[in-house]
Amino acid sequence: MIIGFGNYLKDYLELYNISQKEFALRLGITPKHLNEIINKNIDMSDELIYAISSLTDISADFIFKIEQQKKNKRYFLEKFRTEDNLKKYINNYEYKEAEKLNWIHFKNKSDTYQMANDILNFIKFRNFDCLDGFKKHVLFKKKDTKDYYKLILWLARCDELSKNQKVKEYDNNSLYKMIAFLEKERMKPLNIEKLKQILNNYGIYLVIEEALKGSKIRGSFKVKGKNPAIYLTKLYKDKASFYYALYHELGHLKTDFNQGKNKVIIEGDSKQENRADEFAQNQMIPDSIWKNIKSNIDEKELLKISKKNNIPMCFITTRLAYFKIIEYNHPLYTKYKEAI
Repeated sequence: MIIGFGNYLKDYLELYNISQKEFALRLGITPKHLNEIINKNIDMSDELIYAISSLTDISADFIFKIEQQKKNKRYFLEKFRTEDNLKKYINNYEYKEAEKLNWIHFKNKSDTYQMANDILNFIKFRNFDCLDGFKKHVLFKKKDTKDYYKLILWLARCDELSKNQKVKEYDNNSLYKMIAFLEKERMKPLNIEKLKQILNNYGIYLVIEEALKGSKIRGSFKVKGKNPAIYLTKLYKDKASFYYALYHELGHLKTDFNQGKNKVIIEGDSKQENRADEFAQNQMIPDSIWKNIKSNIDEKELLKISKKNNIPMCFITTRLAYFKIIEYNHPLYTKYKEAI
């Protein structure tokens, strides 16, 4: 049964002993029209909703809310046919973990339709058809349906967190100024909150949030309004890998800003990803300096290079281990690794 505001209005009129005929006259509609609202739950115009609110002590916001829930339930039944089908669909979101992380709150977990509404409210989509249409705006190589729904939940969470950040105006020089500033900042112990402030001051959103279990998402880039937005997960265990992820997304900012205005870049094509990787590697350790590093891995020489060029030792030793010049259990790697 689809319940709209008509049910509430019927109770209201009975409570205050107001006849439907009289109320229809006060509204300026026919008794037949009012009867259809009450008994058939037909849709009401905005004008009529405001009129009913003005004649009762019921807020227009409440009426709109009940009417939207009615329309959503009608949509759910038309799209999924049965409540069981709807339940199977929303289970794709693996919402229990999002609920544990305190991302999403359900008003009534015994009501499948209400839960579907709560999910839509959280991910900020009018309906699930709009969400399906959004897929073409997400550059993401994963084919598994659940990966996509985990991604949508994570993006929604990051969008919500970004609302708390005050970013300054972004211009074409902001990226290069910010990168120059980072060259000194990265020599200090990693301070996530300070990094957010730095990027915000240069007009860039930076959100770092948990990834849902089983998700391979490491980061994303898009443009919010006129400002670039970088979202990173917390899958990184050390300072070097964190900065690599940050520089990778900054690489997308450098070359894919225009595309980011109507796309969410999780994984671009191979050319885009290789370009972002090269940017990250070169920002952490320029190619010309890397040649000197790998030719002489004496600790004293590496420390001189680190200090002279503002390259953290963990960047150097991690790169050496990645390219198997040293092992991950090498004393240099374990000594300079900066765990998060």
